[in-house]
Amino acid sequence: MNQIVPVPVQIEIPPFDSLESVEIDPVELESHHVVGFSSRDIRSRPFNLLRSQLSKRIAARGARLIGLTSATPAAGKSFISLNLSAALSRLPDRSVYLFDFDLRRGSLAEAFGLQADYGLADFLVGRTDSLASFGRRIGESNLALFPCYPEPGINSAELLVGKRFDDLIAAMRRLPEDAIVLCDLPP
Repeated sequence: MNQIVPVPVQIEIPPFDSLESVEIDPVELESHHVVGFSSRDIRSRPFNLLRSQLSKRIAARGARLIGLTSATPAAGKSFISLNLSAALSRLPDRSVYLFDFDLRRGSLAEAFGLQADYGLADFLVGRTDSLASFGRRIGESNLALFPCYPEPGINSAELLVGKRFDDLIAAMRRLPEDAIVLCDLPP
């Protein structure tokens, strides 16, 4: 008897320029306190300083994957993730990938006013194999967002230690040298 053995699929993050570009309403950004895109906004200054410090450390260590977490929910990690990624996206020689791994309380899509059929939780459970089905390039910026849409009953701890997550991290490590990956993690 012949058995059909599934062929493992190597996960690939879609090329930056191939992602669907979405224009974001400035009023939507303002309502979620996303100020990092505007160097003229005085509120973006702390994120510009953080961007400079982080860029130096990334260069010194050769690191490209950065995780942001907090001890408790509602501590501001998504606010930092949004604004830091926006500030980093203003660097002309960098591509910034922002992944929302807070699978139960993801808020990055809402901050950008995005809705989609799939998100990172769907990808991690295998409902979709295509990161391009929900990854979006933010306007003409150097920022790509891979959002999740909150699923309160999801087993996020199991998904974030699973094989598919490991394969996704490996795909992040294969991105070009100019890429910076920020991961908004659960508390």
